[in-house]
Amino acid sequence: MNILIIDSEKTTIDIIDFMLQKLITAKINTFHAYSGHEAAQLLLNQNIDLCISEYKLENGTGDLVYKHIKSKGIKAKFVLCSSEKPENLEGRFEGIYFSILKPNISEGLTALVAKLFDSKKKQIANTLDDKYIAIPLKLLVVLGSIPTDIYVKISPIKYLKCISENEHFSMIDHDKWIKNGVKNLYVQREFNVHSVFSPLNESLDELMKNKQVSSAEKLVKSHERLLGLVKFTGITQEVCETIVSNIKKSMGMIKDIRLVDDLWINLASKGDYLSNAYVLQFMLSSVLVEKMGWFSESTILKLSLAAFLQDVTLYTEKAINLYDYTHFKSLEHEFSPNEIENYMEHPINTKALLDNIKKIPADVDRLILEHHEQPRGDGFPRGLNSLQISPLTAVFILSGLLAKTILNEDKNFNLSNFLTRAQEQGYNSGNYKAVFKIIENMK
Repeated sequence: MNILIIDSEKTTIDIIDFMLQKLITAKINTFHAYSGHEAAQLLLNQNIDLCISEYKLENGTGDLVYKHIKSKGIKAKFVLCSSEKPENLEGRFEGIYFSILKPNISEGLTALVAKLFDSKKKQIANTLDDKYIAIPLKLLVVLGSIPTDIYVKISPIKYLKCISENEHFSMIDHDKWIKNGVKNLYVQREFNVHSVFSPLNESLDELMKNKQVSSAEKLVKSHERLLGLVKFTGITQEVCETIVSNIKKSMGMIKDIRLVDDLWINLASKGDYLSNAYVLQFMLSSVLVEKMGWFSESTILKLSLAAFLQDVTLYTEKAINLYDYTHFKSLEHEFSPNEIENYMEHPINTKALLDNIKKIPADVDRLILEHHEQPRGDGFPRGLNSLQISPLTAVFILSGLLAKTILNEDKNFNLSNFLTRAQEQGYNSGNYKAVFKIIENMK
């Protein structure tokens, strides 16, 4: 299916594109147009099946696009996506296929896809990949067993049952699969993923109560388990509530860890890179906001939740390990076009996911959207400079940059060298200045 998305705002187009890719499991090709003229050219040159258009456009309005479709005999279905209902707009929209009322884009697209595919039961490609969901091996170890058969992916067209329902999965099993190059096994899509929440929450409670495990290691292990859950179920209301609950339980431990100011340099936690990066940023941001006089449960929750979720839509470890956008630009030649697109769009994509989740604290979406902005305005996605970002975003960006530098440089990490590089990039200016000074005094 070929879909044309027309809007003068790139962010809106990116969000619609991302959500369509998630909602439609069949193969789709999307085309973008930012004006009526661009839309007309694409409609003539491409075999467009569905056209989603804003009303107010450069070089025309949505009704003119619709008129063009009808006058040229183009078979594309027309969908109006506007802040006004069709009947309240100038122009003729009789006979359009569907309308989406902004800002409820998510609800509108969900309803559109249901109409297009008869509640997704018709015309959606019936491929094997659509029938199975990947489940991380570490999550299986935590759960121990699940009430469904588990499969290994042999090829894109073949899955083989390897573990029976309720059969125990141990760390020995985990290591066996890892040795053979397998990171995920699979369950059939109809499996009720909600059934894993109860045993996972129980395992997290047991971990937090275990006096034999250090506070730092508890944070790392709990992050690994929750990250496995996110990879399995995606970002849902229930997943976010579980993450928030875990962060609140972790706050007391962070307070204890912070009794030794330089422990953040000597952290010797064991775990995945992403989990260690999260814990370091969690700890560093706590230290920084306390020294700035901003320490509160709500502030720490915002910073911690943003740290947890900031990279959930990045799909390559190489991209996750990058310090910042400057680092990415120096290595851009090593990434494929799809990886570059994924990296450049992930702040917008993650924010779009969170727009559908209730009770996400205010500012979390902004922290995520701005976490790749840079002091001189040469970051992305909006090119904000050091005076345009919020002071809390400055804390978030610098704590993340410092955490990744510590992890990547390991025993070679030197705070003076970090500060010199950061200063050269302008991280001692504008709203970064106060945060930079605090880090400077940690030497």
